[in-house]
Amino acid sequence: MDLRNGSLEPPGNVDLNFPGIGPYPVASLDRTAILARTTSPTDGEVLSISWKDGSAWMQPEQLASAPRIYNFTFDSDEHGNIIVVWTENDRIWSRAYDRSMDSWSGEEFVATTSSNASVGSVDMTNGNAILSFSSDDPTRSRWVTVYEAGNGWDESWQVRLDDQQGSVAGIALDDAGNGIAICVPEGLGTQVRRFVAGIGWQPPSAPPVGFHPNLIYAAAAFDRSVSFVTATAGSLVPRAIRFE
Repeated sequence: MDLRNGSLEPPGNVDLNFPGIGPYPVASLDRTAILARTTSPTDGEVLSISWKDGSAWMQPEQLASAPRIYNFTFDSDEHGNIIVVWTENDRIWSRAYDRSMDSWSGEEFVATTSSNASVGSVDMTNGNAILSFSSDDPTRSRWVTVYEAGNGWDESWQVRLDDQQGSVAGIALDDAGNGIAICVPEGLGTQVRRFVAGIGWQPPSAPPVGFHPNLIYAAAAFDRSVSFVTATAGSLVPRAIRFE
């Protein structure tokens, strides 16, 4: 649909070799793509992207393959850059799309985790990104790490938020590369961690309101503030908090 006038294009098809996970729409400024994990008889599981060219969909472009791609997450930024992160056995990998060069980076190592780890959400802004992921070795824990455009993932910028027991982390990154993560470790109350670009993670602090351990959503604004939306435990009453 063209949002300017409401006109609709006829449906189009692309062969993604289903069954698989997806497809998910990906926006890159005025370009659109779909991303999916599918099964290949020769490559095992394949993570692919298919761009739209005019009114037609191009053939899928393979981003990664492995005997098993457990799960993946992705995001795009205001410049049309895209980052895709996936798990493969006990490793997390990523690839980044540079819109200005119209090219993908090679596979970049993110972190070592347990064999049944999962990636949560990733937030990309101005070519940088922040990622949350979990590990079950030796106990379930939630981590966050930061990607810097041109430098990749820095192991020293990984931080353990604490034992999560299945809870999630709300994360966001502003256009200057500063980040924030909020989680609710069992028995510890809501914890906030701030990331300062070029310096690293700051000591944890507690916000003035509580957060639901499994309902935390975040978004950064152009004024470099971040708004989190959550709910009260039990009654599920919506609440929001803004960080500046």
